[in-house]
Formats: sequence, C-alpha cells, structure tokens
Amino acid sequence: MLQLGSDVEPLTTIGWSLVILGVIMMIIGVVLMIVSAAGGKVEWGGGAVIFIGPFPIVIGGGKLGWIAILIAVLLAFMMIVLFFFPVPTKSPPRTP
Repeated sequence: MLQLGSDVEPLTTIGWSLVILGVIMMIIGVVLMIVSAAGGKVEWGGGAVIFIGPFPIVIGGGKLGWIAILIAVLLAFMMIVLFFFPVPTKSPPRTP
C-alpha cells in the first residue's frame, strides 16, 4: 500500500482516494457500455445533476433514467447538507 508522509491530512488522503475511485468507476462504466452495445439490443438510460453556482440542473433520459436522476438528486442533497453542516473533525492541539 502507498505510504504517505505524516504531514498529509487524513481527509486529503480520503478525498484523493474518492477521486481515483470515481475515475475507475467511470472507466468501468464506459467499458460495460461498449461491451453491452456489441452484444445486440441495448436500452440506455441515465441522469445527471449539474451545479452552476447554487442552482442544480437535473437532466436525464431513457427507460430507467428516473433512477439515475433520483440517485443524482439524493447525492446532490447530501452534498449540500454536508457543505452547510460539515462533520466536525478533531484538530491536534496547538503548541505555542
């Protein structure tokens, strides 16, 4: 496993890990779409929430697009809640 220095914040490590996990999930999704398209009949569906400032724009389509939209809206709601009510973290005591 990658060994990070002691000066790296744990939340920074978690944040970068989530970014890498998201990129891997997108790559897997693209590969799965290509493989399923090569197999024959395909039903597509999807949704997204795009934030421009504080205003969300919800888009989606397809037979099961509403599921993707629902998940995206729930994740957006969780993001807004966590932005305005952050989880408290312990800070190391400051020495003069």
